[in-house]
Amino acid sequence: MAWLFIYLGANGFLMIRTLVVYASRYGSTEEVARDIALVLGPSKCISCHEFGPACENFEMVVLGGPIYSGEVLPELDEFVGQHHHWISSRHLAMFIVGLDGSDSPISEFCRRHDLGLIWSGTLGGRLDLCSVSPEDYPNGERYLHSIGHRSTSVNLLVRKEGLQAAMDIKTARDLIDSDMDENSRRQAVEGYLRSRSTCVLATHSEFGIRATPLEYHYFEGAMYILTEGGEKMAHLMLRPDVSVAVNDEFKGKGSLFGLQLRGRAEIITPSSSSYDQALKDSGYDPCRLRKLPFDMCLIKIDIIEAELLSSALQRSGRAIRQRVLF
Repeated sequence: MAWLFIYLGANGFLMIRTLVVYASRYGSTEEVARDIALVLGPSKCISCHEFGPACENFEMVVLGGPIYSGEVLPELDEFVGQHHHWISSRHLAMFIVGLDGSDSPISEFCRRHDLGLIWSGTLGGRLDLCSVSPEDYPNGERYLHSIGHRSTSVNLLVRKEGLQAAMDIKTARDLIDSDMDENSRRQAVEGYLRSRSTCVLATHSEFGIRATPLEYHYFEGAMYILTEGGEKMAHLMLRPDVSVAVNDEFKGKGSLFGLQLRGRAEIITPSSSSYDQALKDSGYDPCRLRKLPFDMCLIKIDIIEAELLSSALQRSGRAIRQRVLF
């Protein structure tokens, strides 16, 4: 959400801050680390050589390193050894970038440093022997041969794979950030949905992208939107997966409220057998709407996931950010 960097005051931020620390010899791990940091904001991405006192304010750390001669790059080992006391007190995730897909270097790294992780993963890497230093060439050649590659250049680095890792880390971090049980979180989200009536519906397809302000009604896990049609319907017929935002005007840190929802949309037309009941569920009069000279349709959005940010929760002693799976 756009309010991530609002201060509560001199003592900190509203949400968990993530420090992404990488060791990278030829740039592949740095590329992945910088993408991951963008997804995990509020965050900062640094090389292990850039770590300083200001970095110790972060609550979560993501470590990233390449596989060098079958092991994690020594620079990352040295960094963790030097700052072990601080690192071991943070929420910690780790990724490695390599060519053989093995997770064993992470397991060995964590055993060696006695680290516990909330998430770990191995991503495809890149190695071009023509661009490495003369000192690294023999080791690189032996490593390629040991994993069955006979060429001098291998590129398994896929940006989407790194972004999926970032999303998985975010999901794990979100569970840390929540201090309410599942039922209480859902009740809070549903209460907010019932007390509001306007949203912004984001749809997309090969025809384009659209964000439409609309009125909605909430009923039993679904949002109902009455509409005469329009461009959004073309998007929904092709790609029913949607995102919905519900928020109040921001008037200062005490007024912070916003909901981001992910769901799947269904178009209910007047010819549908469920049309009248859906209208009643969403508070509309079927008889009145059927008398109109044009058709009115319903968009029913079954909510899959909700992300809530609320100052009211923070004032009641709860975490300001809560995530709910419906």
